[in-house]
Amino acid sequence: MRIEELKKRLCIPEELFDKELASHGWSWHQLARGELPLSFEELQLAIICRDPVLWSAAFLKDPDTGEPYRYWDYQLESVRDVGNVIHADGAEVGKTREIGNLILWGAFTQGGSSTLVGAPEQVHLDDIIDYCLDQMFHLSPELGRALKRHKKHPHHVFYFANRSKIYFSPAGFDGTGFRGKHVDRFAIMEEAAKVKNPDIWNEFFRAAKPGCSIRIYSVPDGDRSTVYYRLKEAARRQKKDDDLGELTGSRHFTFYNWRKTMQPEPFWSEERRKFYIELYGGEDSPGYKRNVLGEDGDPESAVFPWQVLTKSLKDIEEYRCLKIITDGTSVHIKGTRYDCQYEDSRPVGKEVVIIDKTLSVDSFSLEDTMKGFFRAIGGLIYVGGDFGYSRDPSELVVRLVVGRVWRTIARVHLRGVNYDMQADCVSILDDIFSPAGFGFDYGNAGSAVVHILQNNERFRGRGYIDRVVGYQFAESFEDVDEEGNVVLDPRTDKPRKKSAKQLATDLMLKKMQRAEYELPLDPDYITQFSTHTAREGSKGMIYSKGNDHTIDAERACTLRQVLNEVVEDLFAVGA
Repeated sequence: MRIEELKKRLCIPEELFDKELASHGWSWHQLARGELPLSFEELQLAIICRDPVLWSAAFLKDPDTGEPYRYWDYQLESVRDVGNVIHADGAEVGKTREIGNLILWGAFTQGGSSTLVGAPEQVHLDDIIDYCLDQMFHLSPELGRALKRHKKHPHHVFYFANRSKIYFSPAGFDGTGFRGKHVDRFAIMEEAAKVKNPDIWNEFFRAAKPGCSIRIYSVPDGDRSTVYYRLKEAARRQKKDDDLGELTGSRHFTFYNWRKTMQPEPFWSEERRKFYIELYGGEDSPGYKRNVLGEDGDPESAVFPWQVLTKSLKDIEEYRCLKIITDGTSVHIKGTRYDCQYEDSRPVGKEVVIIDKTLSVDSFSLEDTMKGFFRAIGGLIYVGGDFGYSRDPSELVVRLVVGRVWRTIARVHLRGVNYDMQADCVSILDDIFSPAGFGFDYGNAGSAVVHILQNNERFRGRGYIDRVVGYQFAESFEDVDEEGNVVLDPRTDKPRKKSAKQLATDLMLKKMQRAEYELPLDPDYITQFSTHTAREGSKGMIYSKGNDHTIDAERACTLRQVLNEVVEDLFAVGA
């Protein structure tokens, strides 16, 4: 909407305009005679700016249609709720757009205000950031002129001409991403069910100044042990959780439950209902209850409990992490190590940046970058990998075996990198560390990378047909111990069967419990491992999906190390 249109006609519901006049004791006749301190245009604009629904319709566009933005009916109450709210919603019901619209409304209508949008990981924030940028520079470009600066490192921040700012901060494993931030407009937590460490919530609530509206959103995951679950249940029952009083203070939360069944056609229909029943295995299945109905469903539990995980977090002097992210024209490189500090007798990794720069694609050399960053280490080494493409990241981990101890000494994170470069990355790690073997998740991306390694002429002579093994995580295996010896079920005296994913997970967990599995103080490791959950299924454990790429790389590495020759003939492509 152009501001000039407000001068020509009434652009808001007539009853709202009448109510505004009546609240001041004014009349239409006084307005027409010019006797009021505000003009017709100014009155309309004031009403629009006070109401996020009207403001969104006036200044934002629907990304799908390009028309003025319209909320679905079930969203209106939450959007207009100026208090503290908590959501337990189905998937893809409008959370991202509500968050994006609200934070833009807050920034543009209250100069000098500040907002924090937090989430367990950066990946959970990317869609919100992209949505806001799309609104400001493509759908409603007149808004983009007010964005004076977009800071991207180490975390995204929007700075506006009216001195408002919006922080987008991943929490880190203990809430470090929220420290030093104090906001007065909104404090928003996305994907709240994935926040498992209570310390994160302490830092999040501390960032909100008095009067700041706190908004918490998530699809439930069934974990009844989290702060999110307790906050949600207290709000749903309209009862205060006394044990959380110190955390929340006197704040009261209003509970909202957006179900996919509330959506209008074609987003919800009988055909869609049947699709989701088939997808999740029935209306009573946990997946259907969570993703369609926004309910908890059957309980899930942490795969790597915090008290067990912390025993594995070590000050690994050799550990280095290299992140390579490209958009096709430029490449951002960040290489770090983590120095050990102690907080409350708990080891905490302080990030030490070794390299942080952006290069053009033409001037970037993967080989020079990797060989200049990592140091060769002797010993028995295995490499595990989980591959992706486009926005889905790839993770490669390097494990040193020291006696009975498994020690992760290096990690490579790739994003936006094609399959050929991913294969080159494997080959360069081979040059640096000379691994005994490589184990990869044999999904779509993994099978493509394995095919290149085992069939491309430039890798001839490296023995990748024998050394590189792909594992289908859903494939069934006989249960084995860490030495590869088959484990018999004492009840049947026969080998038990497990999926490759469960077998690898069980082996990793046992090594943790024995203090024989050393993981770095890398926040990405800590966040992924601490938020990973599972539930019991009819055919074994069913693990949560999403932010688990590093875990899957460790799983693949474990299978390659433990199974070794036992399954190599079955899974070596081209053998």
